[in-house]
Amino acid sequence: MSRSSDGIICYGYDLDGLELPWEEYEFEEWYIHAILGINISNMDYSERYAIKSIIPLDVVYHCCDEDPMYILAIANSVQKSSRGNPTQIDFNMLSNEITQEKLDKLNDVFKIVIESQEDYDSETLREPKWWLASWLG
Repeated sequence: MSRSSDGIICYGYDLDGLELPWEEYEFEEWYIHAILGINISNMDYSERYAIKSIIPLDVVYHCCDEDPMYILAIANSVQKSSRGNPTQIDFNMLSNEITQEKLDKLNDVFKIVIESQEDYDSETLREPKWWLASWLG
């Protein structure tokens, strides 16, 4: 079995070292319940998919599948490139995805993450940034 790495670029917050208020791989369900206030447990697949498609944020997994790390990102800022498949990046298009409305939602969720930390202090607050990461899986 071979392994390859993917390159990832995105705009958001590096969550390295922070405890997350959602379970691994369950960010969408947490966001729908905690932020949107919607219970999706009785919905069929098409209803769940429709709601998930409006989430403006994404959790980007990077590093490797044995020890994943996370970036909370604006969903449409995430671009990936697999080994052997170079991807052209249109920074004008990506920059246009960073709207004030999406930034507000990104900052609201990041604030929830920060405030849930045992050792929370205002120094932990940071600015979102462009991140270049890789995923080995």
